[in-house]
Amino acid sequence: TIGQKELTQGVNNNAIQAINGKAAGVYVSQSSSAPGGGVNIRVRGAGSINSSNDVLIVVDGMTDVNPASISQDDIESIQVLKDASSAAIYGSRAANGVVLITTKKGIAGKTSITYNGYVGVQQVAKKMDVLSAQEYMQVQNELSLAQNLPAVFSKTQMDSIGNGTDWQDEIFKTAVAQNHQLSMSGGGKNNKFYVGLNYFNQDGILLNTNYQKYNARINYEITPSDKFNLLLSVNLSRAKNNQPYNQTGANETAGAINTALNSDPTGAASLDDNGRYRFNPLIALENPLAIVNGITQQQVLNSNFGTLMANYTPVKNLTLTARLGVDLRNSRSDYYNSRITQFGLSAGGIATITNEENSHWIMEYLAKYDRNFGEHSLSLLLGTTTERYDNRPAYAASQNFLSDITNTNLLAR
Repeated sequence: TIGQKELTQGVNNNAIQAINGKAAGVYVSQSSSAPGGGVNIRVRGAGSINSSNDVLIVVDGMTDVNPASISQDDIESIQVLKDASSAAIYGSRAANGVVLITTKKGIAGKTSITYNGYVGVQQVAKKMDVLSAQEYMQVQNELSLAQNLPAVFSKTQMDSIGNGTDWQDEIFKTAVAQNHQLSMSGGGKNNKFYVGLNYFNQDGILLNTNYQKYNARINYEITPSDKFNLLLSVNLSRAKNNQPYNQTGANETAGAINTALNSDPTGAASLDDNGRYRFNPLIALENPLAIVNGITQQQVLNSNFGTLMANYTPVKNLTLTARLGVDLRNSRSDYYNSRITQFGLSAGGIATITNEENSHWIMEYLAKYDRNFGEHSLSLLLGTTTERYDNRPAYAASQNFLSDITNTNLLAR
C-alpha cells in the first residue's frame, strides 16, 4: 500500500503514474510522451503474448475506472494486489493484477480548506544531430558526382547558405505545465464530507499540442447509528487533448517530428510568394510547419462516475454491504487536415469525427464475517456482483469543403 505522501510527484496526467518506482514488481510507462499520452502498468511483467496485459483498476469499489479521470491530490492511498488469493474476488479480470485506489474522506471537526499547486516548464532534453545546410549540400554533390553527374550546388551557393534551417527548432518550444488543487474537508459526529476541485494544464513541447483537465470530487459519509453508515462518492471530469498528428507514420503520412528530422535543411521556414509553406518536390515529405499548423486532432472526454455504498452490522463481527456504481463516459475526436498541407489542398480539406458513448453499471452485495480466536483469526467473505457494459460508437468522414474556417463543423451538411 502506498500512502498519499509517498506518491511520485511531478507532472502526472494520470493517477497511475504516481506509483511509478514505488512498488516492487510494478512497472509504469507512458505509451506516448505527448501531453495526455496513455499510461501502461504491468504487474510481474507481461503475462500474455496476444491477449491483454492490462491490470484491473478499482476506485472506491468501482471497477474499470479510467485513472486519468481522477486527481492525484484526491488520492488517499493506492494498493497493488499481486497474488491470486487477494485478487480472487474480481475473477479472471484480475489475472494481470489489481490496483485499488482509495480517495480521501472527510475528517470530523472544523472545516479546513487547503490549496496545493505547482507551475513548471518542460523542454527538449536533447535534439537529434542532423546535417546542416552546407553538410547536406556536400552530401548531395558527392552523390551526384558518384553517378558522373554535375554537382547540384555551386560553391557560391554553399558559402552563402549558412547553417540553413534546423526544423527541430521550428516545431519545438518550451512548454508550461501547471496544476491547481483546492480541497475542503469537515463534518460532525454523524457525517463527514470531502470536496476536491482540480485544474491541470500541460502544454506540449511540440507546437499546438496541449492537454487540460477539469476535475471535481465529492465524498460524503453519514453514520446515523453504530450499526449503519452510508457513503456517497462522485467524480466528475472533463479533458481536452490537442494531440500531435500521426507520430508513427512515414513519408507523406509522417508526423511533424519524423518530418523535421528528415526535411531538407536548405529550405526556408518562411512562406512562399503564394502564402504557402515551402517543400522540396523531390522528397516525399510535407513541410513540418504545415503539419503542426494545418492539421488539428482534438479529443474531448467527459468521464463521470460514482458509487453509493451502505454498510450494516446486524450482529457483532458480521458486516453486510450493498454497493451501486455507475461510470458514464462520452468522447468526441475531431480530425481536420486543412488546405495548408498538400493533402488537404488536393482534397479541399479532410475531416473525420468519432463519437463514443460508454456506460458501466455495477451492483454488489457482500457479507463479511471476521473473528479473532486468541492468536488465530477467521475471515469469511460471500458476495455477488452484477455488471452491465454498453458501448455506442459513431463515425463520420468527408472532404472537399467550401472553406477551412469551419473546420469539422460542416461535416454533417
